[in-house]
Amino acid sequence: ARNMVERILSGARRLLVLIEDILDFSKLEAGRLELNLTEFNLADLVTKTVEELNCLAQQKHLALDVYINLQNPNVINDSDRVRQILVNLLSNAIKFTDIGKVNVEVLEIQERVMLLVKDTGIGISEADLKNIFQEFRQVNQCLTRKYGGTGLGLAIVDQLVRLMKGSITVESKLGEGSTFRVELPRVVNSPD
Repeated sequence: ARNMVERILSGARRLLVLIEDILDFSKLEAGRLELNLTEFNLADLVTKTVEELNCLAQQKHLALDVYINLQNPNVINDSDRVRQILVNLLSNAIKFTDIGKVNVEVLEIQERVMLLVKDTGIGISEADLKNIFQEFRQVNQCLTRKYGGTGLGLAIVDQLVRLMKGSITVESKLGEGSTFRVELPRVVNSPD
């Protein structure tokens, strides 16, 4: 009975995440998602988020390391949405990495902050890189069956980063891993 209850709870959690992703994506597409801008410590947010996801990495025997190099860790942004970006990128990195490690790096460049999520996972072919931020899409249908997912995570990340007046890029080689680079203004202003 306990096993069945755990399976039901797990399925319910996955369904809740799916519903939340679809709602967020539809709000972003309609231009109705508003950022809740506050000042917060980016180093603390990244550290806590990595700690929360460390159990996923441990289940796969992956190293999950964080490197923070910020003179000033305070930013003005939507902390929940920055966390959502990081969770999506880290979850993907862990999901698509079977051996090796996942690293998170936080740097500052003048008035911008940069989040890097690097993995030693399966990587993405050059031909598929142009499609990874499209909604409901994974680069390979076989991967959908093996790894699961809806194909909304990176589409949401891309839209959130643009809403924050930032940029996202990816470098990847098939079989060698991927590096996602998110650059955000240190201070995100309310849209006029």
